[in-house]
Amino acid sequence: MKGLSHKRVVIGVATVDGCYFLESDVGRGEWVRRGPYLSGESVNSLRYDVHSGSLYAATLTEGVFVSRDLGGAWKLSSRGLHVRKAWTIGVDPHKEGRLYVGTQYGHLFRSDDSGASWVEVTSLYDAPHRMEWGVDWGMGTLGLAIHTVKFDHEREGRFYIIASGNGVYRTDDDGESWKPLRSGLLEGCQAFNQRSQAGAGGGESLKHIYAPFTNAPTKSRCLVGILRGYISRTTAESIALRT
Repeated sequence: MKGLSHKRVVIGVATVDGCYFLESDVGRGEWVRRGPYLSGESVNSLRYDVHSGSLYAATLTEGVFVSRDLGGAWKLSSRGLHVRKAWTIGVDPHKEGRLYVGTQYGHLFRSDDSGASWVEVTSLYDAPHRMEWGVDWGMGTLGLAIHTVKFDHEREGRFYIIASGNGVYRTDDDGESWKPLRSGLLEGCQAFNQRSQAGAGGGESLKHIYAPFTNAPTKSRCLVGILRGYISRTTAESIALRT
């Protein structure tokens, strides 16, 4: 992190009542806890921007907060967010100052000024199968939300979003158009459709998207597994255990 010695390791921990930071040296033998910060806010995720050295928090209560001093002080940064139940923040590694935030009800917002203001990515309304998403569901559960944003660090303009119950979408043109990653799924599997939850994995050299899925073909039978998608194409394959 900018502003910290390169010999320090910092982990951000998001909770339903604020966030904490755990610090250690590279040996990671002992940890020091800082916090809580943003007490009273339900923090879903934390993201660090290597361009500016800023920290961002996505919250279910007030949207987005930003810290310019590594978590010491926080400022509300939600201007333009007409949905403030924020689940995740993505920092574009190719464009300084560009951020994305995924929210409840399947909305995606973009900022080009490091979070000072936000505009909705309305092209998502024209994405394939978008009208199948519905509005929301499941009181007390995640419901319909864009909860994951992942970037391809090797290809500018390409990133992924995951909408709960509706799977993975990819854009290759900074969100102007979208492709669903559904090819290769098992017949009748709803991993990228209704009643499923999907997640993503991968770091700076993102090669795959991993999506855990659930599928209940009958009331007495529930199937679970993992799908692996490839960033170079729009297909996925099951890598679930065979039973």
